[in-house]
Amino acid sequence: MKYIKDSFMALDPRDAELADVVILQKVYGPMINHKVRYLKEIGKKIIFDICDPDWLMPTQTASLDEMLEMADCITVPTCQMAELVRERTKTPIEIIPDGMCLEYHNKFKTDHGSNVPPEIVWFGNRGTIKALKKYIPELEEIYDKFNFKLKIISDSGEIETKIPWEFTEWKLDTVNDEIMACDIAINPKLDEIWDYPKSNNKTLTAWACGLPCVEIWPGRMGFSTWKNYLLTLLEDPEMRENLGRLGRKDVEEKHDVQLSAKKMEGLCKKLTQKNAKINYHNH
Repeated sequence: MKYIKDSFMALDPRDAELADVVILQKVYGPMINHKVRYLKEIGKKIIFDICDPDWLMPTQTASLDEMLEMADCITVPTCQMAELVRERTKTPIEIIPDGMCLEYHNKFKTDHGSNVPPEIVWFGNRGTIKALKKYIPELEEIYDKFNFKLKIISDSGEIETKIPWEFTEWKLDTVNDEIMACDIAINPKLDEIWDYPKSNNKTLTAWACGLPCVEIWPGRMGFSTWKNYLLTLLEDPEMRENLGRLGRKDVEEKHDVQLSAKKMEGLCKKLTQKNAKINYHNH
C-alpha cells in the first residue's frame, strides 16, 4: 500500500471511518461484515480483494457471499478468478494482477554454471507440498537420466524419494538468497479448482530471482513436454541464464508491484470521483 498515494494501513478496522475507500484483503466474517454494513451506511466505498475460491470451505460461504454483495467493487488477480466470482455475484470485478516488489527483489542470479550437479528448487507452504509429491515419480525418471539435487523451501515438509534433497526453512530475509543459490525452479499444479484461478506468484518470484521456472499443469501439458524442457535446462547452463534474464526483464517491465498499485489507486479515484483517502485492512 505504500505505493498508493494518500493510503494508510490500519490493523484496527475502527480507523476505516477516517477513509473514503476501505480495501479489505480476504477479510470477512460476522464481525467484519457487521462493520462493513455500518461503513456503507456512512457512505464509505468498499473494495474487497480476494485471491482464492474460499466458497469451497462451507463454513465460510455465507459470510463470503454477503461480503461479495456489499462490496462496491471486487478485485481479483487473474481472469480465471474473475470468471469464478462472476458466477456468485453481480458486483463489478476488476482484475489487478499481483506484482513483485523490486525493492525486496533487488538482486538476481546471473551465474548459472557453478552448481555441479545443478539444483532444482521448489518453494511453498506445507499445504501445497502435495503438488510436489504428486510429481516425484516423474522427477525420479528425470533424475535417472540426469543427476540433480532438489531443495525444498517451506515451513514444513517431508518427502520420500531417491533424489538427493534438502529442506530449508522459509524465512522472509533469506528466501531470495536460498532460491538464487539454485538453478531451476519448478511450480507443479494439482488438477483442483483451488489451483485453477490462483495467481502465478511462484513463477514470478523465480523470475524475479533470475531463475527459469518450469510450470507443470495437469491436463495442459503432457509429461514428455515438461520433462524434455526440464532436461534441456538441466543440461544447458547458458539456456538457464538466458531464460532467467528474460524472466527478470519480464517482471521488471510487466509485473512491478507499482503497476498494480497504480491500477488500485485509479480504481479508488473512479469509485469516489476524487483523490480518495484509502484505508487498507488485511487478513
